Amino acid sequence: MSVWGKGFVNGANVKLKRNGYSDVVCQNVNVINLNQINCILPLNGVSPGKWNLVVENTDNSSYTLTNYFEVDTLSIGNILPDKGFNDSNVNVSISGSGFMEPFYVKLTKNGYKDIISYNNNFISSTSVSCSFSLNGEFSGKRDLVFINGDGSIFNVVDGFEILNATLSVASISPSSGYNDNNSLNVMVYGSGFTKDNMSAKLIKEGYTDITCTPLSVITSTSALCYLNLYGEFDGKRDFFILSQSGNLTKTDFFEILNSTPLIYSVYPFSVCNNNSSQEFNIYGKGFRKQSYVIKLYKAGYSDIVSTSYDVKTSTYIKSVFNIYLAMSGKRNISVGSLYKSDAVEITDCFLPPYVSWIDPSYSYNDKDPIINIFGGNFTSGLSIKVIKDEVQLDVSDFTLFSSTAIISCRLPLKGKEAGIWTIRVINPLGKYGDFSGFNLLKFEENVKVISPLIDKNNLSVKLKYKIENPQSVSIKVYDKIGRFIKTLYKGYSDKGINEINWDGTDESARKVKSGVYVIEIKTNSYTEYKRIVVVR
Repeated sequence: MSVWGKGFVNGANVKLKRNGYSDVVCQNVNVINLNQINCILPLNGVSPGKWNLVVENTDNSSYTLTNYFEVDTLSIGNILPDKGFNDSNVNVSISGSGFMEPFYVKLTKNGYKDIISYNNNFISSTSVSCSFSLNGEFSGKRDLVFINGDGSIFNVVDGFEILNATLSVASISPSSGYNDNNSLNVMVYGSGFTKDNMSAKLIKEGYTDITCTPLSVITSTSALCYLNLYGEFDGKRDFFILSQSGNLTKTDFFEILNSTPLIYSVYPFSVCNNNSSQEFNIYGKGFRKQSYVIKLYKAGYSDIVSTSYDVKTSTYIKSVFNIYLAMSGKRNISVGSLYKSDAVEITDCFLPPYVSWIDPSYSYNDKDPIINIFGGNFTSGLSIKVIKDEVQLDVSDFTLFSSTAIISCRLPLKGKEAGIWTIRVINPLGKYGDFSGFNLLKFEENVKVISPLIDKNNLSVKLKYKIENPQSVSIKVYDKIGRFIKTLYKGYSDKGINEINWDGTDESARKVKSGVYVIEIKTNSYTEYKRIVVVR
């Protein structure tokens, strides 16, 4: 504020006085000359109405202008315009009372970012103007909050409305993607996007819709679309977007590109030659909805051409072959010019499967043992049983790895009788092969094998074992298929730690061959085995 008069001296002060109210004292008083004083008048919280303006010199002389200064109440009477579209900027004039500079205005709403005014123009205490950038803001009503130069605030609830621009899509980036991508991020640019209830998808007649999952609307002019293109057929797609205000289709707006064609695998990979309609699932990438010649082939064998097929996706073809009485052996598969070597093995199911060995060959009955089975003529559709005396148990949890290996085979033997169980592998024609030699051990804790320790020259093995109670113990050596090699000890063992040595010889004192051997430690109620490897 500037005060004009005469006789002002350095040190003078300026204040507003009113009966019944505290004085309002000017701050940062600057006596320019005898005729002018500049100062800042703190009006925040000052009661509205007329006040006396008083100038006091340091010699106690003063001058008063009665009811000269009026403090207005901060208020807003009119906002023009009180709405604007969210694809542009808007200039707003605000009329009211009590305006002071410097001021600013903001548009607010819970859950949305504030929109701060710019180009703030103080015209008078009753009129100001400012601008708002509404581009990209979400539609809806906002409170208009006026922050006055003295810090006072006036709030107009729902004082301004942001209108949604016409829904449009200007561009997307990227505008193409390969069909081996299961997570492509695509930015969508346009106008009229709403914060809620929007969706988008790629569409084409005769093809499955590819939906943005999700469509994340960032502003009213931008959104992020997550697309899973994996397995989709190549070609152009329309882009369809739906909002609260309507929908829009952009023709041929996105292109799905074909990845380099390749065959990954075929399932099943091992089959019986007893089926005239054997289904094979071919997995890869870059397959198209077109005519193919699909066949199984190998030098020296007759080609087997598929009797039918269906290209389900760009990554999956379902095919059917007549392999009845086909010669056994591995086959390559081709889809047009694509091929994969040794993709399928045809097994002669009129020959039984056989088991050569299993690993491990023993376990305890406190849990279901998991073993791997090795042999031949294994094929899809096979079944497995474990047999002991009159008991036959079906094995349901296993993985056919190849025609010669079954892995992760879980035997349902927890709590079952200890002893030797037979592993039986059965093909789809009911022909089977048996392997007698899985040793199920009774789990008890009265004996503990501490270690088999091999000396540094690989000449002997020291077996330490701990017994909780004195009892008879038998310690024997067997080869990996269960043939007896030698008795190391048979007699009474004291409580505590005992030890026995094996010098690597059999009952006839001949050195055993290199290989895997099993040491059996046995009491009347307990048997435990430890494997060792002899290297010559």
